[in-house]
Amino acid sequence: METIKERFEADYLIETPVSPERAAAAMAGEQSSGTFVSVPGDTPELQERSAARVEHLEAFGIYEGRFSDGALLAIDQAKSVVFKETWLDDVFNLDAIKKSVQDICAD
Repeated sequence: METIKERFEADYLIETPVSPERAAAAMAGEQSSGTFVSVPGDTPELQERSAARVEHLEAFGIYEGRFSDGALLAIDQAKSVVFKETWLDDVFNLDAIKKSVQDICAD
């Protein structure tokens, strides 16, 4: 079996109340190839080889503080939909994104 070596890179700008290292590790874990249930052919070696990794972290403006008003509004609005089976469609459909941006940017 031929191994295809591809690399995907993603850059994020995040606002977090925890250390940047902890937040980055959590994000990588959530976006990794692992599953919550066993699947045929899954092995610890496969999981290690295909796991998302944080290769570089650069922190800008670390300060003790609180979330921005926009972030607090987005968090508050998301609470009612995130813990539902349909959360992915509810949060990431175009209409929901447009409404969220409008609400955050409203005077």
